[in-house]
Amino acid sequence: MKKPCIPALIFLTLLLLPFYRPAAATESITLDRQALEEIFIQIQRSSSPWPAEDLVITNFSSTPALMQVPKGDIGYALLNQNHGRYLGKKSISVGITVAGINQGQVKMEGDLELYGDVVILTRRLARGETVGSEDLTVARHNITTFSQELVATPQEALGQSARTSLQAGTILLTNSLKKPAVVQRGDLVTITAGTKSLQVSTKGEARSQGAEGDIIQVKNISSREIITVRVVEQGLVRVDF
Repeated sequence: MKKPCIPALIFLTLLLLPFYRPAAATESITLDRQALEEIFIQIQRSSSPWPAEDLVITNFSSTPALMQVPKGDIGYALLNQNHGRYLGKKSISVGITVAGINQGQVKMEGDLELYGDVVILTRRLARGETVGSEDLTVARHNITTFSQELVATPQEALGQSARTSLQAGTILLTNSLKKPAVVQRGDLVTITAGTKSLQVSTKGEARSQGAEGDIIQVKNISSREIITVRVVEQGLVRVDF
């Protein structure tokens, strides 16, 4: 068989060249630390009972640290999470997709902290000293570790007294303060009891001091009996059934 001559091969190659296209390389992008951390933040905010603006993420890390994926519409899905509705250390596994196609998993960790406005003392208060408006200021603070109830506003603290000595800079808790006593030991008070449709009252003598809402003992002057009552206001106590 006669072999094609060289000029014929060259002609054939030139003829087919316009129809030849090399396979295009798939474009890719890299999900860096910032991109992965943003996914972590979005997941934490979406599952948190606290306002998003009060949450701060610290100490973020991921495995892998970077992820290369094809260019396209990036999505993610939470696969696993420890104690989703709690603060502190968070560990999650996230599936990354591009145009709905799975590209792999990333393990992420970070500390979830809660910030809020707190009421702070501007000076030292001695035990029993009354709180005034000039003694208080409000500041933004990390409240993640506070397990007891915080005083919500300065108005809530005004007029109350310190249960113990409190230093300047102290963040006020509700159990740090007590309402001023409106009944003193030995005061004559009106004792009330009954229902909305039927009320009875008598006179009594307080055996201890008490603030509004406190439970104290009084002596019924008529019967001489010692009974337990709740302080309603100055000079008035009530028997709770």
